[in-house]
Amino acid sequence: PGETLRQAREQKGLSLSQVAGQLNLTENSLRQLENGAFDKLPGHTFSRGYIRAYAKLMGLDQAELVNSFDHFTGTNASGSTVQS
Repeated sequence: PGETLRQAREQKGLSLSQVAGQLNLTENSLRQLENGAFDKLPGHTFSRGYIRAYAKLMGLDQAELVNSFDHFTGTNASGSTVQS
């Protein structure tokens, strides 16, 4: 999912710094996310939230990218869905 997010950011002509500011995340966290270094992020739940927020900002399918992340990390957090 990180590569997809990076490509979307670059296609929109946005810098890592710009996106980090809009998401209230550090550039380092976004860099790790884009590079697939999920083990360096604060935790699985936070990583899923970062991916969801980043995907939304880029106009991408949030669920698809979160599912890709879950598959990549070998986890299944389907029980954590929040319903309104």
